[in-house]
This record gives sequence, C-alpha cells and structure tokens, in this order.
Amino acid sequence: MIDIHSHTPKAGAVYNLTLEELRQQPPYPDGEQWISVGLHPWDLTQAWEKDFNWVRIWASLPQVKAIGETGFDRLHATPCQEEAFVAHALLAEEVGKPLIIHCVKAADDLLRLHREIRPKQPWIWHGFRGNPQQVAQLVQKGISLSFGEHFNPLSVKACPDAYLYMETDDSMADIQEIAQRILALR
Repeated sequence: MIDIHSHTPKAGAVYNLTLEELRQQPPYPDGEQWISVGLHPWDLTQAWEKDFNWVRIWASLPQVKAIGETGFDRLHATPCQEEAFVAHALLAEEVGKPLIIHCVKAADDLLRLHREIRPKQPWIWHGFRGNPQQVAQLVQKGISLSFGEHFNPLSVKACPDAYLYMETDDSMADIQEIAQRILALR
C-alpha cells in the first residue's frame, strides 16, 4: 500500500517537499524516500517562476515519483495559480510522472485545463472531499481521486478502483487506518 501524498517523510509514502526543502540542492537527504515536488498554490508569489526552476531541477530524479502538489485554491488569493498549474502539468508530461493536484472551489478550471492540455500522465486530485456527482464527472474525464482522513463516504463508494488512491496528507493518521476505513465502505 502506498501513501501517495504525505507531508511527513516515512517509508511507503510519497513525501511532498516543503518550499524550503525544494530550494535546497538535490538530492533529498534520504535517497530512499519517495518524494513529490511542486509549488503549492498558497506559496505562489509574482516571482513563482524562480521557485519553479527548483521544481524543474528536482523533477527528473528517480526518487521523485510525482509532480505537485500544485493547483488552485479560490479561498487563497495568491497570484498566478493558473500559470503555475499549467507549467507543472506540462512538466509532468515532459518527465512522465503523475500530477498531484490541490483543488479548492475550482473544479471547472481543473476540467477546462484538462480538456485543453489533454494529458497522458495521470492527474490525481488529492484530499478529495466532493460529492458522488463530482466523482462521476472527474472520473469520466480521466482524473483520479485520492482520499485522506476526511472524505465523503458516498464519494468513496462511487469512485472506481482504477481511479482511487489513498493518502495521509497532513494528518497524523496512519495510511493503514485510512485504508481500513475506505475498504470497509467498499
């Protein structure tokens, strides 16, 4: 079982580097730790491209298993969210790795860009808490969903196996606990 998105480094998890860690020269101190690299929408500034250069440097390393977390958060008015997201999505295509997506109140933007970019690499909406209707709409477009400690039970039931992932995100819960809760529903 793989924890596809964690903010705590641990075995069996894809650890999302912090912005400070990202700005360090690769590789990450623990060469065995799987990682993901990206600019969280909360961290974006007008000069986001400077930090994105670090994402590019890290992206092709073998321990980097995904690009992101990146995305949209309409509750945080940081600049350049769409431009940064597109850059991450194109980089994920370039290096052949999945894209981990943070999406708050921006499903329409996500679907529009998915239609425009037409990615070959998986897009995974992490921490999904939406309803079953959204599950159907996203899965129909090929977007996978990752469920963490807090989730809509009806959405977990509605998500096809091939599009379902699990994560701890910033929770203290163990991935095994989350998996047991999800599997009990299915």
